[in-house]
Amino acid sequence: MIMKQNIILLLLFMFSIGIQAQSIKVSQTDKFTKDKVVYTSYEKISSEALIGTQTGKNIAMCFGRENGLNMILMKWLTADARLVSVNSKVIFLDEEDNPHEFTVSDYASGRGEGTVGALGMDLWGLRILLLGDLSVFKNHIMTAVRIYTTDGYYDYKIKKGAAEKTRKAYRLFEKEIQKGNRSNYLPTHKYFTNYIYDNRYSIYVSDRIFLYFTLYKNKLENKRKIINRHFA
Repeated sequence: MIMKQNIILLLLFMFSIGIQAQSIKVSQTDKFTKDKVVYTSYEKISSEALIGTQTGKNIAMCFGRENGLNMILMKWLTADARLVSVNSKVIFLDEEDNPHEFTVSDYASGRGEGTVGALGMDLWGLRILLLGDLSVFKNHIMTAVRIYTTDGYYDYKIKKGAAEKTRKAYRLFEKEIQKGNRSNYLPTHKYFTNYIYDNRYSIYVSDRIFLYFTLYKNKLENKRKIINRHFA
């Protein structure tokens, strides 16, 4: 019994390694486009022990900006196979029970997709790109989140401490965006290395690959809409 408790405590400690105090993990400016690239650290909004109670309550999120697009990157360690769909919804509930809706722009699912750090790489998870009004996190404490999947929705409570950390992360994010451009640039080789944890930025390099494919796909879709509108 004691050994089992020690194992659980060790796993919880390992899970926390990838999620530490709120901070800006990436703050760079694209040398050619002058677009600001900003990412915060991942913050847990729901968590539980990873042994014996794998019911999908491990959720972390970060705020990001790239190519002029503000977004939330959410990682959901579900343990069992769950799927979302593009244009499905994720709704946060604030302290006054006001809903704040975000749209799934893209996602990736599979083993290791929902983890932050090395722990849980063998478990099923989802990495979800959310678009919406991020500014709602500035002055609100989120108390719950609902994630719509292909087989229904899942509701999770967000503890006050986790909500306050998320709010602090957003305020850091907003402040960093408003700063002047910096002269540091992201090394391009980082985009092409998959599933290597970059200690310098504390963000999975695969997140950046996922994001770039998503932005590229969206640009193609926008061009297709313009062509259809003018030549249909």
